[in-house]
Amino acid sequence: MNNLSDTPTHTCLRSATETARKRKRNILIAIPSFWFGAGLDRNGKFVVDPPGDVVAGALGAFPDRDGVDIGGAWWWPNNPAGNAEEWEEALPIMYLYRRERRGSGGAGRWRGGNSLETALVIHKTQELTVQLVSLDNAINCALGLGGGLPSHPGDYRRRPGVLSSERMAGGVMPGTLEELEDQVGALERIFAKEISLMKPGDVFVAQYCGGGGFGDPLTRQADLVASDLEGGAIDPADAIEVYGVVVDGDGVNQAATAERRAALRAQRLASARPPSIEDNSRVEPTDVRGSIGGVVAYGYADDASHRWACPECGQGFGPSGENYKDYLATLERSPFDVNQRQYLDPTEFCDDEFVLRQYLCPACGLAVATEMCKPTDPAVLDVRLTAEKGSEVA
Repeated sequence: MNNLSDTPTHTCLRSATETARKRKRNILIAIPSFWFGAGLDRNGKFVVDPPGDVVAGALGAFPDRDGVDIGGAWWWPNNPAGNAEEWEEALPIMYLYRRERRGSGGAGRWRGGNSLETALVIHKTQELTVQLVSLDNAINCALGLGGGLPSHPGDYRRRPGVLSSERMAGGVMPGTLEELEDQVGALERIFAKEISLMKPGDVFVAQYCGGGGFGDPLTRQADLVASDLEGGAIDPADAIEVYGVVVDGDGVNQAATAERRAALRAQRLASARPPSIEDNSRVEPTDVRGSIGGVVAYGYADDASHRWACPECGQGFGPSGENYKDYLATLERSPFDVNQRQYLDPTEFCDDEFVLRQYLCPACGLAVATEMCKPTDPAVLDVRLTAEKGSEVA
């Protein structure tokens, strides 16, 4: 018997931003980044403009559906990015390509939207000043929710003097970054707020931040992963390494996929730290009263206490008035080690160590929360439940 009602109220203590501010810790939020070009156009007139490419944006995943690829900018509704020809007219540039960046959305049960990638050279001018604006993209990426992974943070790269007009006239017009680097060599990263002077033959590549994922990627429907793979929305390696889905000539190999996903969960737990507080309780499916976005369940445990719990296996995550993360296993890795195709190496730009921290069910390995933080940062308190007193509930 218990005096807690069936309908606890959600008490969101504070936003992640407010939590970080009060703890005086860094908060990692998605900041749109863009660049300005300034120089003389084909008519000798001075021009300066930020191309609207960044406005193409990407929307993060929802609790019940994928985000939107090239879905517009959340911070600037109803504003068009413009056609490539518009920006080639506004600035003395020529696009080599302007395309969706494959796999830039954060992985999850629901995938974050992919963002835009462009490559360009200057055209009919002798120089163009390029000024990067906003914070460094390498860490300020769109974070995932409910165990979803962060998006690609965005990146800027260049290589001088490798694509002359004569060479392009000979047919060198790459359509992807991989093709570009195969033809001209590796591009060098441009850092935040850096000013570059582009000359004829220089190549400039801009990749913009994608949308964060929602939910554990290992719980995404396998046929959705196969569809993403067929449509070019994700990298082939991500299907097997991130989503644990095995696709062969006949489609999804269900048996191999189940085996792969079980192995990935086991690997997570083998590498993770055990919970700081152990919880030996269990919430049976019949005693679950609800969930937070379908990610963390809550209900009555076998000892009649009201607790957080794993929505898959029922493992208790501590009393519902406390931070469920204290009762979870934690796996911390450099984001670059998690996925080198998706994340940049933090040591390239920062002396502080940053990790991608995943909170896992200690029983089944389900990922229910993700943070991008320093190893010394405490767990962010996302939500707690306060149960209202009411009639007795069995």
